Formats: sequence, structure tokens, C-alpha cells
Amino acid sequence: MESEKHMKYCQGPVCHMYETKDRLRGPKGNRVYRTRKRGHLLNDMWCDLKCKEDYFNLHKDIIRNAVGVQHPMQRPEDSIDFYQVCRDNNLEYYDHSRKANVMRTIRNQQQ
Repeated sequence: MESEKHMKYCQGPVCHMYETKDRLRGPKGNRVYRTRKRGHLLNDMWCDLKCKEDYFNLHKDIIRNAVGVQHPMQRPEDSIDFYQVCRDNNLEYYDHSRKANVMRTIRNQQQ
């Protein structure tokens, strides 16, 4: 699949425009700035935080329309703590689906 082939590269829309030595490719006299390969720390889509920011700035309206707007939420002061739930259930902070299920179960048990 063509899109999978290109996913090894940073998805920052202007990654190739940043003038860094590691982006410079080709023989002398015929060099070009090329998009970097993606990193492994930023969701495997971007090479650095600047490219991630560029991506979200370009696509923020599309993302907002697809996902929706987060409404204000609240919880009582003495309710379950997000980080304690993660520690108690051996969850990483980014494991949203499992974390949401665990928190929902705990909330139901408290009622």
C-alpha cells in the first residue's frame, strides 16, 4: 500500500523545509533537503516536536471536526485519582482505553 510505504517518513508538512545537516541529502552540487525518517518517541509519525506541532496546526480543524470539542468536566475532590488508578492497575498514562474502563468500573463500585 502506497501510504504505508511513506509512513516511515515524518508526517510534518514542512519537515523538508528545515535546514539541518541530517536533512541534507545527495552529492555536492546537487543536494536537497529531504523529509526525515520518523522518530519512535512521538507516536511514530514525526521526527521531532516542531514537525508534530506543524502537523496539528495544519490539521487542527479537521481533527476538531472528526473528534469533537471536549466539554468542561469535573470530579469531587475526594473521588478517585487519575494517577493512582494508573499506578494501582499498572497502566501507562497513554493507555486511554484500558484506563477509561478501569476508572468506569471503580466509579460504578463507589456508587
